[in-house]
Amino acid sequence: MLKLHLAAPALLGFALSGAIAPAGASVVEVIIAGTVTGGSDYSGLFGDAHHFFSGGEGFVARFRFDTRIGVFESGATYSALRGGSLFGRFNPSLGATLTINGHSKAIGGAFDDTFYTSSDLLSGGQAGYATRESFGGTPFGDLAYDNSMRFEMTGPEGIFPVLLTTDFTVTVRDIPGVFGGVFDFATWDPINNLALESAMGGLSVASVTSFVVAAPEPASLALVGVGLAGIAFARRRQGRSAEAGGCRSGMIIQVDNCSRGT
Repeated sequence: MLKLHLAAPALLGFALSGAIAPAGASVVEVIIAGTVTGGSDYSGLFGDAHHFFSGGEGFVARFRFDTRIGVFESGATYSALRGGSLFGRFNPSLGATLTINGHSKAIGGAFDDTFYTSSDLLSGGQAGYATRESFGGTPFGDLAYDNSMRFEMTGPEGIFPVLLTTDFTVTVRDIPGVFGGVFDFATWDPINNLALESAMGGLSVASVTSFVVAAPEPASLALVGVGLAGIAFARRRQGRSAEAGGCRSGMIIQVDNCSRGT
């Protein structure tokens, strides 16, 4: 069973931080590729039902998160983002998917999300991406579910950037049983005690790509709005001046003549 360290030393001060958005906050997409190391797929989420992964099947995992949402913390050697209902914070995850054998399963993530990167002499470079959604169902027949996917990778110092918002592509060498990834999908009917979806297993990481998805800052949008409003005001004022001089603003030459007093 993988021993993941998503509460790494770089995150020890996380609980003490406030909801501070990083400079240049943006939406980030991460693509992780590798192979399945083993597991089971009883409900056929990724192919045939009652299937056991033999190991070696390729996978692609995608995470997308917004660094303007949740709790952000950064230091000289790391940056981290966390949120979800577990922490009483807005959920920074914009969705995640796992694709195996051409079949994809999506995770909304609203319960628990953690994203971080770090690089220092003591622990080298590290990166972690985790998302989980969980709901216990209701007596009225609503289905219960608990879906999660998480990764932690490590390498030499500098393999991962300090900032979450830095584009990068790296090749990763897994340390079996210590670093890598896991997935666990479960949906059941609590009324009839019936499992509807069930798939879980381990993931060996080969490569990680992260890039920033262009997202305008709220301040930029506000400036655009102010500029448009200013243009509209100027046009209305120009039109009124033209009418006061006996000219029609619909004719450009006449407006120009009015503005010159001709």
